[in-house]
Amino acid sequence: MKYRTWVLAVFALPLSLRAQQSAEAYAFTGSSRGETNWMNIRLIDLATGKVTGSVYHSEKDKKLIFDATSQRPFTGLPAKTQPVNGVQKEEGLVAACAFDRVNKRLYYTPMQVNQLRYVDLSGNIPRFFHITSQELNPGSDLGNVANQVTRMVMDGKGNGYALTNDAMHLIRFRVGEGTEIRDLGMVDDHPENAEVSIHNPCLSFGGDMVADKNGNLYLVTANHAIFFINVQAMQAKYLGMISGLPTGFTTNGVVADDEGNMVVGSANTTKGYYKVNLNTLVAERTGAGTDVFNASDLANGNLLFEKKAMEKRKPFVYELVRNDKIAIYPNPITDASFRLSFDEQPSGNYEVQVFDWNGRLVLQQPLRVLGKFQVEKLTLQKEPAKGVYLVKVTGKESKTVMATKLMVQ
Repeated sequence: MKYRTWVLAVFALPLSLRAQQSAEAYAFTGSSRGETNWMNIRLIDLATGKVTGSVYHSEKDKKLIFDATSQRPFTGLPAKTQPVNGVQKEEGLVAACAFDRVNKRLYYTPMQVNQLRYVDLSGNIPRFFHITSQELNPGSDLGNVANQVTRMVMDGKGNGYALTNDAMHLIRFRVGEGTEIRDLGMVDDHPENAEVSIHNPCLSFGGDMVADKNGNLYLVTANHAIFFINVQAMQAKYLGMISGLPTGFTTNGVVADDEGNMVVGSANTTKGYYKVNLNTLVAERTGAGTDVFNASDLANGNLLFEKKAMEKRKPFVYELVRNDKIAIYPNPITDASFRLSFDEQPSGNYEVQVFDWNGRLVLQQPLRVLGKFQVEKLTLQKEPAKGVYLVKVTGKESKTVMATKLMVQ
């Protein structure tokens, strides 16, 4: 029996990283720099501040609107805003958005329309979906700024969160085969907050949220305050104030860059984006000194501290063992089944193990080899994820007699 051994080290990646990380972010902006009609969506480079793509321009592009439940084109009139100074408008400005990197959706809600919406970015043309089956914040008076949602984020686990200005409503949403919008209730102040409250309208309204790798939320208010929100405990701990920002710079958009650091942007000024050191809370401008689009909100799929967590992961080592007497076919596969053929392999008890890209065991099956030539059919889970798998055959005393890569397409 001839076989060779070599090692391939592969870092274990969580399923939440199926979409590529990026130093870019989606931004709700005006039609041009300095304007405040927050209905245009651009893709911007966080490092340089340059626009890298236009998703939607309210004055130039046709908006394709669909009902999220039926998936059909929207036939009724769009949801109207609450009357403001006696004037009824068709649309409201947007100050809250969140990007779902797995499904390539940009969730958002207009400030004066009580409705969760999303832009489907998976195709060549963006499509806008209105969730008409449930209100985002049922029964609220959106003419009262305290009830408006200006902070929104995805946590990397498929959960979206929206927070009202007064933090009396932390709303969790999931949109898949069915839509679930649930009001988790009021976010309490941590006992150590003393006189600083997440409910203070002068300090704590506005801003945006970003999630960390553990599913916790960080709220940055428009007036530079940072709160750590433990979703399980429904408590917000005050961390301090950001320093180093220019005069007039309100912190309205917050994302993580591709290093897992916090980056903030402003709705009031075009004087750049700023990276915030979470140990010192000192902000430093990113990129060159060019003006950027002032934005009411920023969103991308990155999580705080994500890269540092990945760097600490130990690699799952694929030990590949070639054996001319054992063959696997077909390879690659497009369904869940493959075959192993044994040609003059010594009779005895064997075991087949299949590991996924993360080093997790997805199949373990004993085999009894009896003859000079034998073929065994093996079936993985019903719909295995696409990617690289390791098929390992062990024999007497659990010794590996063959290990090879299996591709699922």
